[in-house]
Amino acid sequence: MTYVPAVPDVALLCIMAIFMAIEVRVFGRLGRAAVRDARPNARMHAYAYLIAYQWALVASVVMLWYAAGRPWSTLLLGTPSRWGFAAALILAGAYIVLAVMQIRVLASRPDLPERLRAQFAEIESIVPHTPRERRLWTFAAITAGCCEEVLFRGFLLAFVASFTGLVTAVAISSVLFGLFHAYYGWRGILKTSAFGLVMAVIAVGSASLIPVIIIHAAVDLASGHLGYLTFSKDQVAVDPSM
Repeated sequence: MTYVPAVPDVALLCIMAIFMAIEVRVFGRLGRAAVRDARPNARMHAYAYLIAYQWALVASVVMLWYAAGRPWSTLLLGTPSRWGFAAALILAGAYIVLAVMQIRVLASRPDLPERLRAQFAEIESIVPHTPRERRLWTFAAITAGCCEEVLFRGFLLAFVASFTGLVTAVAISSVLFGLFHAYYGWRGILKTSAFGLVMAVIAVGSASLIPVIIIHAAVDLASGHLGYLTFSKDQVAVDPSM
């Protein structure tokens, strides 16, 4: 999955770093109560920013690959490994089934907010609190699942692997993925780095980004849904089956 990077790759990587640094700042500011209270639409603006810039970056990567005539397999978007891909899809499907079952069980418990409040304390300021935020979060979660996998497990992994080899590139890209989520705090960085490592192993093993895109999007959708059930100001009106 290696290739020979050119000047446009370096330029795109720098642009990617800038936009992602802005995202860290934007989402980090959500944790400040004073800012959040002064800007009631702060979460909506943060979600909208994520959606816009990440799709723009992915479009740029696609155009670069098309213009350079590079094989899509270098981005793990080519023909997948038959058995690795099948196993990864089974894993993705199993996660979705378990996540849906967990949500249904938790949502049926009257003590849900108390049980989950401590667990979701680190991301309370980020997950949706209102029906309007929840609707936009759905698009943001799908965006993160698609775009961050293309950018980190596709573009960045291939770029770094061209210089260091695949194993080192997997480690470096996973750490950078964790740092990209610095607004979660140090524990969040460690968790997302570990998650990035697992996603990288699955992507490389299946030679495809499709399974990890599904898993990533499902994780974010589930987190947002449980966060909404926990922190919504109108919890009694929430339908657990939604």
